[in-house]
Amino acid sequence: MSQTLIGFTRTDPPDPAAIADALAAVGVQWSGHDADPYRQGVWSDPRTRARCVLDLGEPAVERDTMHPPTRYEGWTAVGLELHIPLAGPHWHAVECYRVAEAAATAGITLLDGEDVHAEPDAPPGPFPFTRARALLSWEALREAQADGLRLPRLGRPASIVLWRWRREAPAGAAGLAVVEDARRPGTALLAAVITDPATPALVPPVDLVLLMDPTGPRAVPGEHLEHLRGEPGPAGAQRYSDLTALRPAGDPAAGRFRLLGDEDWRD
Repeated sequence: MSQTLIGFTRTDPPDPAAIADALAAVGVQWSGHDADPYRQGVWSDPRTRARCVLDLGEPAVERDTMHPPTRYEGWTAVGLELHIPLAGPHWHAVECYRVAEAAATAGITLLDGEDVHAEPDAPPGPFPFTRARALLSWEALREAQADGLRLPRLGRPASIVLWRWRREAPAGAAGLAVVEDARRPGTALLAAVITDPATPALVPPVDLVLLMDPTGPRAVPGEHLEHLRGEPGPAGAQRYSDLTALRPAGDPAAGRFRLLGDEDWRD
């Protein structure tokens, strides 16, 4: 399930190779060669792990002559589609919109197939792309599919902490993970994973601290960090000299938590 953005232009469509080159400049990796009638592209961001898929051209085996694509007066489709997954955090979509903005530099306007009226009384058709409006549509699409997705939900503040952490955390900072607690099905938690509580750690605000301990991993509610003395650090985190004082507040964690991938939860 995805949000689909479809490319249009008011001028003669750019050469597909020119479109591919414009999007390759922001990191889209294309299959095949410039002369191919159809190419698939993948864009991903190594820091945030956002990812989306693109289609350029049309495979002959998928051509549907009985149901041609919608046409809009004054606009020409360029054969470009951007597919943004509905699973995962909202900021994955925000990051993927960098590709839509790059398409604009090639003279392409991307239209959300579920949001085709610039104003309620305006005729259908493309209009200038904005991240804010596209995200509102993405959120509405995801909520409409919520029952089908059935994904654990992470609180929006914790999700934004994770987004910032992936973008800004320095090397050696605490690793963060999203987990589901067997005691709270349907709820995702942001956890800091501390492999050695006796060493200094840089930790942002989290729901949970998972301490690796000789007796087995222990789960400590994140609010216990507030009782420790820390120093302000980068990316909204606190720097702690050690976290051994958290051990008494921890519960056995073995077998209790399920690690979630980015498309296994929503916010």
